[in-house]
Formats: sequence, C-alpha cells, structure tokens
Amino acid sequence: MISKAISKNTEEEEEEKNEGKNTGKSGKNTYKVKQAHVELAHKMQKRDENITLGIGDRISYVMIEGQKGSRNY
Repeated sequence: MISKAISKNTEEEEEEKNEGKNTGKSGKNTYKVKQAHVELAHKMQKRDENITLGIGDRISYVMIEGQKGSRNY
C-alpha cells in the first residue's frame, strides 16, 4: 500500500483559479505530469461530488500489475 500527499494543484485546478485572468503560464506549484495519487483523487471526486480533496490530504492506494509497458497512473 502506498500513501502520498497532494502537495500541488493540477494544471486544470490552476486554470480554473486563473479563469478570466491572462497570466500566460501556470504556477510553479502544479503537477505537470500525471501522478497516480492525483489521478485517483480526480476519479474519487467524479464518483462522489461531496468529496473535497486539497493540498495536504493523503491518498492511499495499491498498485496492481498491469500490462507490460503500460503507464502507472
């Protein structure tokens, strides 16, 4: 079992924050590459809109064996 904390915003969350503002670039504290715990957090929020996860929340998950060469997220 792996447990990781969300320590940054995703690029989508950063874009929502800056909606209407013309910043031109995303912030330094954003995930640029897909991370397993961040993808799981998004899936959890899609399933139940009452779940709110943010910076500092820990996500526990288990990695299972996938197809050879597949991504780990």
